[in-house]
Amino acid sequence: MNGTTFSALFGGFTRRKKRLQHAHFLYGAVVASARNPDLFRRFDMPDTFDGRFEMLAAHLYVLNARLRQDGDKGRALSQEVIDVFLADMDVALREAAVGDQVVPKRLAKMTRVVHGRAAAYDRARDGEGDAQTEIAVVIARNVFNGRKLQQNELAMADWMLQQIASLEKHPLDQILADSSVFCTIPASETETV
Repeated sequence: MNGTTFSALFGGFTRRKKRLQHAHFLYGAVVASARNPDLFRRFDMPDTFDGRFEMLAAHLYVLNARLRQDGDKGRALSQEVIDVFLADMDVALREAAVGDQVVPKRLAKMTRVVHGRAAAYDRARDGEGDAQTEIAVVIARNVFNGRKLQQNELAMADWMLQQIASLEKHPLDQILADSSVFCTIPASETETV
């Protein structure tokens, strides 16, 4: 077997393996930031399973919004990150003693929710209205059961937009080399800067 044939056979595997390593790295950064108690306090996010899931979904959206800008390579990596997320949720559900027959249904629902949130956030960003306000409306509706829009939702929407803008300034290789992808926490209205 010559070198060209060997490379053709196994080059795709090597690229997939590297992409999977990158996906695990990025998902680790997402989880580390999404579990930051300062973010929960700042955005008045309930520290419950649903609250943690929503914070994770918001972080995944921020990351994947940036990854999609890198064309096919970024979209493939974005899908790998979602796959790692779902594998993590599978383990978490099983550790919580959710029955084997229920786990696939819960994962399917989580997949729909994550994709649904992403679609809603995309519509909010791409619509004719103010992106921050529109994203805040999505947050109020989905995270806080449709309550009247409050400052916390506006702050979280602003944070999401700032994170996306910050990531847009960096090439993908730099993002993949930096574990502090989501490191900025906005000061609250009552905190001094």
